[in-house]
Amino acid sequence: MPYAAHVALPKKTPVELVRQRLREVARDVRDRAKARIFGPRSKYKEGDLLTVSFQGKHAGEVLYGTTILSASRAMKVDLDHFCGGCGSCGTCRVFVVAGAEHLSPIQMNEEITLGAEAARKGHRLACQAKVQGPVEVKIPDYFLAR
Repeated sequence: MPYAAHVALPKKTPVELVRQRLREVARDVRDRAKARIFGPRSKYKEGDLLTVSFQGKHAGEVLYGTTILSASRAMKVDLDHFCGGCGSCGTCRVFVVAGAEHLSPIQMNEEITLGAEAARKGHRLACQAKVQGPVEVKIPDYFLAR
């Protein structure tokens, strides 16, 4: 018989077993927290072309991760942004009609600019919301009056 078959493998000490179990639990908690914060993993990924529709009138395809503001500029949709896309002025506010789950998670600075109530109702800042799936948004009427 080969020598390796006769050598007993070292057993893990109780401390090592506890550490291993703690690592497994921590990994599970981290994965559950990510799923709760960011939602379920999307079937879309980097490099995919995704449809963005502005009130069903203007529609086009953009790459995964493009902001709604960049998509509007590419499609020649009139959407002002006075702060240059920093998320501080709120002029690029849009209402998500469909596909809110396909946008990047709302960040604290965006929620502060929008207000908690508006963020809960489906408003987003076009400069901050990144497309991660098909989305339809409504532009405020004051942009369309021009």
